[in-house]
Amino acid sequence: MQIRRLYQGGKIAQLEWDLATITAGDYSVEWEIMESTYRHWYDNIYKVPGGDFEKGIAAAYSMKVYLKKEVEKFLHEQLAIKNATHQADAEAAAEDASCTIADITFSFNNGTLINLLKARGGFIALQKFDEMRAEEVKIQAAISDYQNLTRPTAAFITFESDNGYQLALDLAAENEKLPDD
Repeated sequence: MQIRRLYQGGKIAQLEWDLATITAGDYSVEWEIMESTYRHWYDNIYKVPGGDFEKGIAAAYSMKVYLKKEVEKFLHEQLAIKNATHQADAEAAAEDASCTIADITFSFNNGTLINLLKARGGFIALQKFDEMRAEEVKIQAAISDYQNLTRPTAAFITFESDNGYQLALDLAAENEKLPDD
């Protein structure tokens, strides 16, 4: 009884330490989103009649929900395939392994705009207002290409546990791809 209590107490202390030192990067993977993949999703999934576009749901949020569902499904399928070789342990492993996504964050195709805004800010700080106005013209031109400016270029997928994270890394190492559509 005493040994069991010490073991459980140690395990609780270990979990508390783990939770206190965890960061989102501990369970996050980066997935590049090719322009062709995004355009396919945008045209064939987001803009379908009666879909999220017509419902007024933002494209980034819609893609986040879609990716979460599809990536979790894909990883659970891959886990089942890997476990098929170890049939006796498959059920136990499937119960223990969680491929649940905690969050997805995007980076966008807005590097040019950010650099223009920095330059404009520098001109304001130096009180060079003619140069500032010239930068504003460039900023307006960049903003006019709104579709390209707001296109996600990468998804940072954060898993709830190490299991999903490790599976995603293993698949990347084996040159498996996350679902494109």
